[in-house]
Amino acid sequence: MYVAVPYEEYVKLIGCEMQCDMLQRDGVDNWEWYGASYDEVARDWCVDAGVPYNYDDYYGFSEVAEAIVTKAVELGNITIIEEGGDEGNE
Repeated sequence: MYVAVPYEEYVKLIGCEMQCDMLQRDGVDNWEWYGASYDEVARDWCVDAGVPYNYDDYYGFSEVAEAIVTKAVELGNITIIEEGGDEGNE
């Protein structure tokens, strides 16, 4: 089963998942270390997606997520359909 999600919403969901991963690594109850693993999480997600990672290339999870989704589209792992182009995909 598949679900059609607007592109921007999908990128946002990926970014939120990355932030959740970071919070789990850093400890949600430990604000002193909040964000300490940002670079590690971003790098891990990029490596898993086959996206080159350089800390200076991205300014937040949303930009990392955009690069990951773009790569998935290039590889054919995600199919982009235009609005109204979902006939037969019910």
